[in-house]
Amino acid sequence: LKEKGYSTAFFHGGYNGTMNFNVFSHQVGYDKYYGKNEYHNNKDYDGNWGIFDEPFLQYMGKTLNKTKEPFVATVFTLSSHHPYTIPPQHKNQFPKGTLIVHETVGYTDYSIGQFFKYAQKQPWFKNTIFVITADHSALTGQKEFQTELGLFKIPIIFYSPMLKHGLVSQKFMQQIDIFPTLNDMLHNDKPVFAFGKSIFSTFPHYYLYFSNGEYLLMIGDYMSKYREGYPTELYNAKKDPDYEHNVANLYPKITEYHTRLTKAIIQQYNNRLIKNQTTVK
Repeated sequence: LKEKGYSTAFFHGGYNGTMNFNVFSHQVGYDKYYGKNEYHNNKDYDGNWGIFDEPFLQYMGKTLNKTKEPFVATVFTLSSHHPYTIPPQHKNQFPKGTLIVHETVGYTDYSIGQFFKYAQKQPWFKNTIFVITADHSALTGQKEFQTELGLFKIPIIFYSPMLKHGLVSQKFMQQIDIFPTLNDMLHNDKPVFAFGKSIFSTFPHYYLYFSNGEYLLMIGDYMSKYREGYPTELYNAKKDPDYEHNVANLYPKITEYHTRLTKAIIQQYNNRLIKNQTTVK
């Protein structure tokens, strides 16, 4: 998008250097980085991570008003993390729920709502696509989110005043699918390199992540576990959500397909890193 004249900015209210966001954002091409240092107001400091979500999101909105259009902006919020601090003026304003995280999630939800109240009054709002997602699931009492897959089960929301109809998709989608999906939504006709797939793609969708030495691949109802040097395990995630019954021997063709696809992705990923090939020829 920079080739098409887009300005780019990354926002995170934490200490500059947190998770190397400032260095990484510049390495991948963002023009500007806005962190706690750029915010210049410690009265909104939460005492732990950085600037509370509500004031920092308002700061982002005002900064975008000064940013040359069209622009790409990314924000990584921080208030819904341990130790779950609430600004003094918002104490006891949100439901306590049953877990320590619930009140803070209420505050973050409120903060995002306040951002949209501000944004919808700005001239760039009507021509903007907003993507809301998470890095992982939160502390929860729901069993669904306590499994190996559930730990990373998150929402991905695409919103824009330009979109006429709401749609809930039951397809699997990963964070790496956001980029190619946006590429389709922006009608960018230039080929792009991505390991993910657009949600509009007709190719089969899958979900893959690496954890504790295992690659977990989800396609349709089946989830496989691949660990180098060991037989691939296969589970029917729909019928066996706790992954207690390995059915690899019952479905050898499905198991073989999962194994070959996992190995192919690992091979492509490693080779492209080694050769620095992240372009489409």
